Amino acid sequence: MPRTSRNESKSKIYHIMSRALNKQILFDTEQDFLYFLKILQDVKKTDKFSLYAYCLMSNHYHLIIRERNISISKIMNKINSRYANYYNMKNGRTGYVFNDRFHSESIENIKYLMTCIRYIHQNPIKACICNKTYEYKFSSIHSYRNKKGNYLDLVDIKPVLKHCDSIDFAKWNEEINYDRCLDIMNNKMSDEEVTRILYKIMNVQAKKEYLKKSEAEKVYAIIKLIDLSIPLQQLSRVTGFYYNKLQKMRIGKIGNVTKLTYKP
Repeated sequence: MPRTSRNESKSKIYHIMSRALNKQILFDTEQDFLYFLKILQDVKKTDKFSLYAYCLMSNHYHLIIRERNISISKIMNKINSRYANYYNMKNGRTGYVFNDRFHSESIENIKYLMTCIRYIHQNPIKACICNKTYEYKFSSIHSYRNKKGNYLDLVDIKPVLKHCDSIDFAKWNEEINYDRCLDIMNNKMSDEEVTRILYKIMNVQAKKEYLKKSEAEKVYAIIKLIDLSIPLQQLSRVTGFYYNKLQKMRIGKIGNVTKLTYKP
């Protein structure tokens, strides 16, 4: 089956996630983490992209990148190829290291950018590795907190912090939330199964009954499906709601940043 083309971001900002093949360990030692950050630093110098956030986990990593003259695909190919060469040489192996191509989503406004940054920084908390974002060593939270650490100058924090107070932003990164970003198509349910769940939530039997429901009732049901991690592209097919509207619905429910009093 041919690959689908990526949705191009109008802002040129992307949330990236890349996972190791078969969920194997990608970063085993501190040397591995630091080597990957060195690759990021090198490629950033040559390809002139902006890096707004990162978090390196044991078997995957997240980045938020704004491309400039070099496309995000070429940037990511350089990063993953260089790390794969290092990984294979270190472990005396050959073959693929990453699971297919990287996943990405476009970020078109400051509100969702902040939501994605918090989502990335809280990955170690949700993986039960630590209780606070700053307790985890290999993420960009330390750049935003202006603390000592490795590669603090790697992250471009000014475009984000010009919209809010740095202390408030640091506190907001620690708040309990249900942020869910990057719509990865890994759902195994068919459209028919998702439709049955939707109709059950709404207590209807057929499409004509669903169509008669108010938008508020539909939104209530759709949010429940979003909480089940049903991909937005699939929800768009099933519910008839445009993808952009579903994304705003998801952001509105789980990406509230009004406490930061940011300036759009």
